[in-house]
Amino acid sequence: MRRNPKGNRNRSCKSNQLDVKGCRGVYASFDKYAEVERLEGDNKYHAEAHGLQDAKKGVLYNDFPHVLQLRLKRFEYDFTSDTMVNINNRYEFPLELDLDRENGKYLSPDADKCVRNLYTLHSDAVEDKEERERA
Repeated sequence: MRRNPKGNRNRSCKSNQLDVKGCRGVYASFDKYAEVERLEGDNKYHAEAHGLQDAKKGVLYNDFPHVLQLRLKRFEYDFTSDTMVNINNRYEFPLELDLDRENGKYLSPDADKCVRNLYTLHSDAVEDKEERERA
């Protein structure tokens, strides 16, 4: 991760943990991950020599790797039962994941827009299902 003079942080994506709860699918999870949070009022950003400042916090990517690994947060801690519980909501995966969608909304302005960020889903579960359907 590198820091630029404007105070923005641009990430190079290796592996992401994406929320499943409250998201219909992988695009909704990426939208939630890249969502801009406003830091204002009681939640102002503390800028060393400048004190508390209104700010915006979010994630944009410089690039994506050749092989993208996604980790889905399918468990959460339940304070009532003091246990981890599985999130069993329906969750949609496209067979092709296009991270250039909507004019590259996940990419920083410095990102190389000539690189195509289109991924094909590979999963043991998907491959097993395709084999069963062929049989």
